[in-house]
Order: sequence, then structure tokens, then C-alpha cells
Amino acid sequence: MGRVGLGQGNPTRAATLFVAAKAQFEAAGLAMDPNEGPEYEKGLAAIRAALDEATFTAAWAERRCLTRMLELEKPEFDGSGRAPD
Repeated sequence: MGRVGLGQGNPTRAATLFVAAKAQFEAAGLAMDPNEGPEYEKGLAAIRAALDEATFTAAWAERRCLTRMLELEKPEFDGSGRAPD
């Protein structure tokens, strides 16, 4: 989705989407598929080139806040197969 934002000429939106994807992976404790890594890095480099450093840095810093919010919202499962109340 981030690459779509970039393709539509909206690098700020693209950065937001890349940040959201990265935050989801971090909050879930998952690693990105190694096969997708090069494309992710290529897209990230294109976004970075399209934005000034301050805008990119601010967007990337939001990742930490978003990751923490997602971690706090993650439901705790007790192994019963049922979602918590």
C-alpha cells in the first residue's frame, strides 16, 4: 500500500503506510518475510528520497508510538481457544 501512495505522488501517505506496516510487524513480534525485504527497502529508499529529512524522520518516529499502542491493544489469550472478555 505504501508503494501505491508513492506512485500516486503522495510520499507522506506512503511513509505513513510503511510506518504502519512496520509497527504491525513489531507489535506482533513477527519478522518480515526475507523475500519481501529487498522490495520493502527499495520502497523505503524511494520514500526517503521523495521527502525532506525532517518529514521522513518524524514519520519514522511515529512508528515507535504506533508499535506501543498496538502492543497495548493486543489481547492476551489464556490458551483456551476463546478470546478474552
